[in-house]
Amino acid sequence: MPYSTALCTPLSNFEATQNFKDAQDPSIVVSFPLVDSEHKGASLLVWTTTSWTLLSNLAIACNPEYEYIKVLDKSTNNLYILLEVGLSILFKNPKKARFKIDDKFLGKDMAAFGQEDYDTTLAAGIISPTQLPPNPVNKKAASHHKSLTMQGSIQITHSVGFCWHSDTPLIRKAVSSWFVKVGNSILDMLFNLNDTNWVPLFVKEK
Repeated sequence: MPYSTALCTPLSNFEATQNFKDAQDPSIVVSFPLVDSEHKGASLLVWTTTSWTLLSNLAIACNPEYEYIKVLDKSTNNLYILLEVGLSILFKNPKKARFKIDDKFLGKDMAAFGQEDYDTTLAAGIISPTQLPPNPVNKKAASHHKSLTMQGSIQITHSVGFCWHSDTPLIRKAVSSWFVKVGNSILDMLFNLNDTNWVPLFVKEK
């Protein structure tokens, strides 16, 4: 859910769309070596603008419909798997870089799950509805984020949702929440409108 770190509370999806701004965030690429697959010896490259989430990283998801490439970096002899459009992130100047594309394949040939983080890890049995992912929103995560920034990330500008109460950036976070089913009580609620003390009063008309 959209989560305000300033208020320490989730917001509704409606609230999360009320205050979008252009903001700068560090953009980094992380290498994850594959140790048990047909691509053993290669590393998956993950690009992220939310480096503070790396402390709670449990899995890597790929899009089953996207085409990925396996690249040999001739300057280091390292093998990387990434989207072809990511070459410009891996190499400052792909036209001059020394690399070779060894293979191309669809994401569905690498993983059997979908894109969404929560649904993917839930389906894979990595988490459960009662055991949420680790929470990276703490002082340790903040210091880790700072060290990543200092080690040479690239700043990018993109549109980010801000908390309309505190004017601070929102994050996406799995939280335990209560939802009340009001469908069967709508008529009773409307009937009792006039007997309800509304503060402020104009809320009654909304």
